[in-house]
Amino acid sequence: MKKLFALTVSLLLVGGVLVACTPAVTTPPPTEAPTPTEAPTPTEAPTPTPYIEVDPYAPSVSVPDVVSAYVPGENAAQYYVDAANGSDEGDGSAASPWRTLEHARDTVRALIPSMNGDVVLNLSGEFVLDDTFVLTQADGGANGFDVVYRSADGQQAIVSGGTRVTDWSLHDAEKNIWVASVPEDADTRNFFVNGVRANRASTPDATRIWESRVGRLTTKAHNILSGYTRYGEFYFSTTDTSFLSYAHPEDLELVFAWYWFNPHIPVAAVKALGDDCVTFEIPALADSILIGKRDHAYGKIYNMYESLLRIENAYELLDTPGEFYLDIHSDKLYYIPRDGEDMATADTVLGRLEHLVSAPGSYREIISHIRFDGLTFAYAEWNPVDKQAGYIDIQAGFYKGDGIAQDTAIGVRPSAALTFTFAHNWMITNCTVCHVGNVGIDFGSSTQNVTIAGCHVWDCAAGGIYLGGHSDAVDYRPSKYTIDTVRSTDNAVIDNYIHDIGALFYDSCGIVRGYTYNTLIAYNSIMNVSYDAISAGWGWGHGGLDMNATTDQFKYGVFTGNAIVCNYIFNAPSI
Repeated sequence: MKKLFALTVSLLLVGGVLVACTPAVTTPPPTEAPTPTEAPTPTEAPTPTPYIEVDPYAPSVSVPDVVSAYVPGENAAQYYVDAANGSDEGDGSAASPWRTLEHARDTVRALIPSMNGDVVLNLSGEFVLDDTFVLTQADGGANGFDVVYRSADGQQAIVSGGTRVTDWSLHDAEKNIWVASVPEDADTRNFFVNGVRANRASTPDATRIWESRVGRLTTKAHNILSGYTRYGEFYFSTTDTSFLSYAHPEDLELVFAWYWFNPHIPVAAVKALGDDCVTFEIPALADSILIGKRDHAYGKIYNMYESLLRIENAYELLDTPGEFYLDIHSDKLYYIPRDGEDMATADTVLGRLEHLVSAPGSYREIISHIRFDGLTFAYAEWNPVDKQAGYIDIQAGFYKGDGIAQDTAIGVRPSAALTFTFAHNWMITNCTVCHVGNVGIDFGSSTQNVTIAGCHVWDCAAGGIYLGGHSDAVDYRPSKYTIDTVRSTDNAVIDNYIHDIGALFYDSCGIVRGYTYNTLIAYNSIMNVSYDAISAGWGWGHGGLDMNATTDQFKYGVFTGNAIVCNYIFNAPSI
């Protein structure tokens, strides 16, 4: 992975330490990261003031060298897992490898209490998961050693949550629409052809214009809907009556875009209004959340009906190469190939599992000493658009939902393909996470001594890497009796290549750092992000605290000992 020195961006950082580096180039930034010539000189972060009611906290943040690929030590106990040629009846040796990750995980548990070296699982082939691969406290290392999941030497192991689609046939020769059957439970907005993301069938995008009164990009949508206007509280109208003939208008979804605000709202009904007008009715709950969101964040200046970006998800909208429509009523997938795609030989995959790997720890169940090295994680699915509440984002991927979440300022944390909580002493190194319908990697509350380094995170429908929790009760106002356990501290996100982030949810960021202490974000290359490259900081007096109360409780700052150093950022528009 390339180490980068060209540019540092200034970000909101509450009570922390922001270390800037002088740009090393004056020419326009390249689209590819430069090849490093030498490791950086370690930079010590200043010592922060102590957190209130706990002992003074002295960080030891420094910029480390490039994290090399894992090499098993002399005392490592090595086992082998081959997805294509192994058998769970084998002994796990190179000559008789196991076949499944689950069997390998369960078998090595017995070795953990007496470890005198790392336990290494060398993986080969593509592991297509039936269910999320779950790690618990019993699966972590002991005695200072790690349980390591790595690609076997010379191999590139893949952990997949997708479903391959086969047996395509030509459905409409004139429009070049192809069709294939899919499993009964398929319900996805993430479909890939030869490793390239396909787009849901939709109208063209509305023209985005600069609205000077608020200083934001917005839309008017007149170029995609004739006679477009608001009509009543819960719907708007158009003179395009063709929508009345759609086979499944209840599948339609409205996508809006205003600054980072990117709601996805289901259509409750399409109705005729006279002879030459059609209305799109949205659910009352979604409308009420939209109004609350508008008043909370933007005031009365925001009118969502002036920010419609597109209408999507109907067979009748299929008209462009690279578009697909999944008919959940007949379990059929329709697709128009791009130039060069042969549906007889194309590798076509639907996202299926929401989480590929999960480690759901807790205050009493710390999961520690696990390492992933050189693995590829791909094809996860996430569908956050509730049929009544829609998907109404707050910022940086967080969104409002049905029930109590709609009444909180923080809302719901986005889903992730790799999701971990109460994880201590982990390393994710030299891995690839791609083609996912959610966030790539998420370490939530109580992330301690975690390193994410040398990874390639790309083509995520939502964010790239999340680090540190955002909970008012756990992360923002921890008890002095639990703070040592729940505090997210001593972590590093370094030397990663993160790009093409926010493919479906445009309020997404390359890296989101929550309530963390003594955490380093350095030498990452972040490109082609729909919103912020790095979002650092949270709070704003949440949890019933006004700003004065927040100052009283955190008189030394919510964050201490954090550093953001020399990250190369390109094409992150923040709009």
